[in-house]
Amino acid sequence: MRNIIIITGGSNGLGKAIAEYSLKNNLIVYNLDKENLELNNLIVYNLDKENLELNNENYKCFTGDISDEKFVNISIDKISKEGNIKYLINN
Repeated sequence: MRNIIIITGGSNGLGKAIAEYSLKNNLIVYNLDKENLELNNLIVYNLDKENLELNNENYKCFTGDISDEKFVNISIDKISKEGNIKYLINN
């Protein structure tokens, strides 16, 4: 079972960079953000190809406000059913 990283605010800036790095390192990324980052906006580089192909198994975005306790609880419940939550980045 692969490890999961949850990133709040992963659509821009540092959060986006962490998401790209995490995907490159074989983590499943869940982005909790007010914005929905399209998968094709992420660029992940590896040694074999210029761009690593990504799919919905590697990256998912839950769009909502993380100050909303109900949104956070529902998101964490769904994510925890998918695998081992190894990291949480509160950006």
